[in-house]
Amino acid sequence: MVSFFGRVALIVLLACGPAQAAVPDDGELVFDIIRNGDPIGTHRFRFERAGERVDVAIDIQIKVKVLLLTVYDYQHSNRETWENGQLVRLLTQTDDNGDPHRVDGQLTPAGFKVVSEANQHVMAEPVIPTSYWRTDTVNARQMLNTQTGELMNVTITPGSETRIKARGQEIEARHYVISGDLDLEIWYDADDVLVGLRFAGSDGSVIEYSLRPPSQTTARGG
Repeated sequence: MVSFFGRVALIVLLACGPAQAAVPDDGELVFDIIRNGDPIGTHRFRFERAGERVDVAIDIQIKVKVLLLTVYDYQHSNRETWENGQLVRLLTQTDDNGDPHRVDGQLTPAGFKVVSEANQHVMAEPVIPTSYWRTDTVNARQMLNTQTGELMNVTITPGSETRIKARGQEIEARHYVISGDLDLEIWYDADDVLVGLRFAGSDGSVIEYSLRPPSQTTARGG
C-alpha cells in the first residue's frame, strides 16, 4: 500500500471541541521521530492564534544513516490557515530524498481547491489534512494527503483511555487507530492536544513519535 518512507511522509497532526482547544498553551509541539529505538528526525508544529484564526507552521526533517552515510533525506514544510474551524489555506513543499512535491490548496466558493503536480480537484467541506494535530481527525472518512494532494479513504476506530509517555512523563491519553489508505495509531491528551503517533514500516520497523517537554523544544538540533 504505502512504503515505509511513504508512510513517514504522510505524517507529514469538531466533536472533540473548537479548533483552539487543540493548540498547546506554549504554541509549539516538537516530536522526536524514533525508528526501532533510534532517533531519525523531528516533526515540529508552531501555532499562532488570532481570534478564530489559527496559522500553523509544520516542518519535518528526517535523515536515515547507515554507517554514517545518509541513505535517506526527507524535508517537508506545511503551512495551514484555519478560520472558524475551517481550513482556508494550505501550502506544502516536500523534498522526498530528491523527489520534489508541492501542494497548493485554497478555499473557494466552489469548495476547497487543491492543485498538485499530479492532479487538480475540489473537495467539499470539511477538509481534514494528514497533519493530525486537530482532533476532528478522528471523525474523518477521507483525508487530504499533504504531500501529494491526493484524497485518502480512512476508517477511524476509537480505542480506550491509556497511559503513554509524552513530555517526559506518563500521561492519560485517548487512543485511535486509523486504517484504510493509512495505517497508524494516534493519541490525544485531555486537552485535545496531539501527544503520540505510531505506525509500522513496511520493513517491519516501528516508527514512534516522542513528544518533547516544552523546555526541550529547541534542544537536540530539532
